[in-house]
Amino acid sequence: MEQPEETYQDDWRDKLVHGKLSTEEVEALSDDPEFREWTVLLQSGRALKSPAYSEHDAWAAFKQRLQEPEQQLARFRRRRRAIFTVSTVVLLLCVTAIWWYQGRDHIYTTPAGQTDRFVLPDDTQVHMNVASTLTWDPDRWATSEGRVIAFSGQAYFQRKSRSAFTLLHSNGQITTNRAAFDLRSRGQWLEIQCYQGQVVARVQETRETIQAGQYARWDGSKWVKTLIPNGRQEPIWPEGTTEMRRMPLSEVTDELERLYQLSIDLNASPDTTFTGRFPNYDLDQALRIICDRMQLRPAFYPNNFVILDPAPRDAEAGKAVPN
Repeated sequence: MEQPEETYQDDWRDKLVHGKLSTEEVEALSDDPEFREWTVLLQSGRALKSPAYSEHDAWAAFKQRLQEPEQQLARFRRRRRAIFTVSTVVLLLCVTAIWWYQGRDHIYTTPAGQTDRFVLPDDTQVHMNVASTLTWDPDRWATSEGRVIAFSGQAYFQRKSRSAFTLLHSNGQITTNRAAFDLRSRGQWLEIQCYQGQVVARVQETRETIQAGQYARWDGSKWVKTLIPNGRQEPIWPEGTTEMRRMPLSEVTDELERLYQLSIDLNASPDTTFTGRFPNYDLDQALRIICDRMQLRPAFYPNNFVILDPAPRDAEAGKAVPN
C-alpha cells in the first residue's frame, strides 16, 4: 500500500522564501539535502547588497571615458613633437659634421667648353683645361703631408716652391717640388709633359721619373717616353690648339665633346689611332681635320648631336648609279 505524500513537499520552498516555515517544519526538513541547499542560497542572496548609486559620480566617470581618447591623442602628439625635435637635432648634427669634414675642402671645377686659372697657397699657378676638377684641403696645407691635391682632367702646373707636393689622379700619384709640367689624366690615359725641373710618377707598381724636356705617357699597361717636339717650353692647348699623339679615335671624340659641348655618335672603329692637332674654338675646322685624316663623314643634328660615319671610298663614290 502506497504511503501518502507529505503535504509540505508542495509549498515548503515558497514558505522558505517568504519566511513562513514553522519551527516544526524546519526541524522536519533539516535532514533534507535540497532544503539545506535552498537555505544556503537564500542566505547568500540576502547577503548581497546593491552598490550605492551616485548620479554625479556616474556622470564624472562617463566624461572621463570620453576624454581618454583625447588624452591619449595629446600624449601621442607630445611624443611626436619630442621625436621630431630629436630627429631635427640629429639631422643638424649630421649636416654640421659633413660640412666640417668635407665642406672645408676647396674645389675648383671647369665645365665643358671652359678653362680657368688660379693660384694655390704655395704660389703654384694652375691653368685648368675643360672638364677638369681639382680638390685640396686648406687646413692641412701647412704640413708637407697635407700638401696633397686630388685631380682629374688636364692642367698646366707652374711650381716655384721647394716644398714637397703630391698630386693624386685616377691612375696613381705624382710628386715634385719646383717644376713646370702639363698633366692630362683622362680614364686610363696619363700624359705628362715636363718643361722645368722633374716629376716622379707612380702608377700601379711602376715608378717613372720625367725630366725637363720629356714627354711620358701611360697607356694602361706601360710607359712610353719621348722628347717634347720642337723643344717647346709650354703646352699649346692654352693657346687654343689640342694635340693628340697616337690616341684612340674614341678618346679624340671624347675630347671634342669636352671642348665643344657636343654629343658624338661614332660609327667607326674606336681603337683606330689619331695623331695631329685641331683648334679648340672652331668646330667646323676641327671636324674637317679629324674627318679628313680618319676618313669620316660628319652628319649634324639638332641639340649639338653629331654622327661620324665612315666616308665612302673614292672608287665607290665614283661609281655610276645603274639605271
